[in-house]
Amino acid sequence: MAAGDKVTNAFDTYTSVGIREDLSSQIFDISPTDTPFLNGIGRRNVSNVTFDWQVDSLPSPGANAQLEGEELNRSESTATTRHSNTCQISFKDATVTGTARKVNTAGRRDELAYQMAKAAKALKRDVEFVLLNNTAENAGDATTARTTGSMGAWVTTNTSINAGSGSPTAVGTALNGNTARTNASAQRDISAALINAVMKLCYDNGAEPSKMYLTSGAKQTFSTLSGRTNDRYMQTKSTIDANVDVYVSDFGTLTAIPSRQNQATDAWIIDPDFVSVAMLRPFQTMELGRIGDSDTRMILIEYGLEMKNEQAHAAIFDLN
Repeated sequence: MAAGDKVTNAFDTYTSVGIREDLSSQIFDISPTDTPFLNGIGRRNVSNVTFDWQVDSLPSPGANAQLEGEELNRSESTATTRHSNTCQISFKDATVTGTARKVNTAGRRDELAYQMAKAAKALKRDVEFVLLNNTAENAGDATTARTTGSMGAWVTTNTSINAGSGSPTAVGTALNGNTARTNASAQRDISAALINAVMKLCYDNGAEPSKMYLTSGAKQTFSTLSGRTNDRYMQTKSTIDANVDVYVSDFGTLTAIPSRQNQATDAWIIDPDFVSVAMLRPFQTMELGRIGDSDTRMILIEYGLEMKNEQAHAAIFDLN
């Protein structure tokens, strides 16, 4: 028999019946689940669909020189300013048959539990997307879902827009979260000049922001900025890590954080002490009962953005 010839009547796997399949017991999913903005700000429990808070400011400083023995000329006191926002409902659900829960599956013991774990991660990403988006507040009605006014509908004072391109706005005409901003018709790269300009506005208004959330593309550009950037540079025998995470401006230091859910044209510069998530119903799982031979569960959150003081934050809009 010549080399390479098959032995006559040799039994092989092509005709064999009953070979066990080899299926890994692991499930490989690289979908990103990080929510840096949601994780980086505070939370507050609220007891109504509409929630309110108060904002105040000091009068402008003056010379304030008074005569000796001068009769008091009583000053007029000013009231606080009241703001509000609306809680919106977000949920994910999963329905699995009794058979699908009973059969022996690779990589998970219970199909419903596995699907709900996926739903929880997806819902958290949705919340991050909502908070960082450019959505106006809407109280809703019987046929329209409520929406919370997001970052794009609140931050207006310390902003940079590409004013020479189209008719962009920072947030519309009223500082109340119910007007979405208008994007410019063209974008520009993030730069040290843009960051310094809005940081100066922050300083002039008493703000001390510490974090900057930006897209992956803007983060790459940020890492190439010249000037007073703090390069975290480390070299070992096998690796080189050159990553710019911190920017030191004339008016404060910022930590740059890439956010996958940022709107593509926005960079947010925030003080985490002055923005939070208002929770009417925190993340919770509900068993919706059996329908026929199926189990349905839902994970839900009812929440809104509490913009404690929009002047504590800044934004650079219309970015590449």
